Amino acid sequence: MERTIKLRPDICLKPLTLDHAAAMFAWVSDPEVGGNIGLRTTPTIKKTLEWITNAQGDASIAPRAICAVNKHVGNVILDRIDRYLATARLSIYIGDAGARGKGAGARHFISPVLKDSRSSCSTRSG
Repeated sequence: MERTIKLRPDICLKPLTLDHAAAMFAWVSDPEVGGNIGLRTTPTIKKTLEWITNAQGDASIAPRAICAVNKHVGNVILDRIDRYLATARLSIYIGDAGARGKGAGARHFISPVLKDSRSSCSTRSG
């Protein structure tokens, strides 16, 4: 079972769930966020719910919600996980404009994310 990862007293990563869909949909509907994450279609709440559901059941994706003072402010997504090559793509975005520039997406959080996700992207032997 996935767990909450405390990064700082005020910031943690939680498993991404359907409870996070409304905030995600609001963010990706903002052209600044949608454009920066490379959306190619018009976002809908239905597509957002489907993406979360698919990500939860896909072994090549490890989605996490960034929470600052218990408010969902962004996401950390490991996807394109290749267990054989032990590689993945890492995306971090802060969707909540009020949380940007306050350290919730800081680069020094990458190490704990990767450490926790080793089971998703384990190294190959041989």
